[in-house]
Amino acid sequence: MSNVGRPREGMKKCVRCNSTKRDSNGQCACRNVLYRALRNVIPAKRAKIVAFYDEALKTNKGNVAKALAATREDFPSIAPAKKAPAKKTLTKRQQTIVNSRKAAIKKAAASEKAQREAEDEAVKKARKEADKAILNRPEAKNRYVLTGANVNETSTFARKDAAIKNGIRSGGAWTVTRNGKVVASSEDL
Repeated sequence: MSNVGRPREGMKKCVRCNSTKRDSNGQCACRNVLYRALRNVIPAKRAKIVAFYDEALKTNKGNVAKALAATREDFPSIAPAKKAPAKKTLTKRQQTIVNSRKAAIKKAAASEKAQREAEDEAVKKARKEADKAILNRPEAKNRYVLTGANVNETSTFARKDAAIKNGIRSGGAWTVTRNGKVVASSEDL
């Protein structure tokens, strides 16, 4: 059904707001506002809200905005949903500043990582040299040498089982070598 040619003015006065104008659907504006407000309300509450709204229209002398505001105060369930704030878009200048800060943070993190790796390499190299020095001692020949992360010092043992037992007690990763060859490690167990 088309709304073309439908009269919108000069109609009978509305019983509730005394308006002679109608909206494009033929309804009074006070009814359309109410129906839009009640769109998401459960049917059990609608009758009570409609009665309150009609009373508010009469007390506010047909002012639809005031009547709706009074109804929303008493019935918060018909309050309009708050829109989420729009995302703020950055200008090109602001974006370049943000990008340069991100790049600086990445560069600092990369340099810290490189420094840590260099220190780790230096520690590993020193540990290898200490192990070689212990292995090259004459008393280390034909002996079992225990090395590991949680072992304070590299220790030598006459028996393999004693070296393994002390390695297990250390609680970390360890290896037992004899004459430069690994004979047992924590990964074997």
